[in-house]
Amino acid sequence: MPKRESLPSKFIGVPFAAAEARAFGISASRLRASDLRAPIRGIREPRESDGSFETRISRYAAHMADDDYFSHLTATTLYGAPLPRHLEILPIIHVSVHEPAFPPRVRGVVGHRLSVPIAPRTRAGLRMVSPARTFTQLAAVLSHYDLVIAGDFLVGRKH
Repeated sequence: MPKRESLPSKFIGVPFAAAEARAFGISASRLRASDLRAPIRGIREPRESDGSFETRISRYAAHMADDDYFSHLTATTLYGAPLPRHLEILPIIHVSVHEPAFPPRVRGVVGHRLSVPIAPRTRAGLRMVSPARTFTQLAAVLSHYDLVIAGDFLVGRKH
């Protein structure tokens, strides 16, 4: 059995776009090897990847279209705002697009189509809706008390 070629360091241990790997010179057969899996079409990651929030975010970030933005509870978590314990670790990622674009249809992702401007932000290389938009999206899922706590954090109040 021939020895499997090793991946370049930029593709080791992280999710990556198969198209980017092919452009980097990695063969299609290497991308189908048993040490990699395809959690989302066009994305490869190490088979032993955990299901942590960070892994799921980087997995989807490698897949994101130019008009996709993390939103709702996902943006709240990325901003570091406090959430009630039962909402801290959710298996789903929220992604919004501005109409007329269509929201993503990917396993583990809830897509939203917004008619209001997104006012995007980039944080740690991730595109997300603004803190103000995040706050308005939280109003549908948080109690008044929890919404005030998250809102204070999102606007930068210390107490």
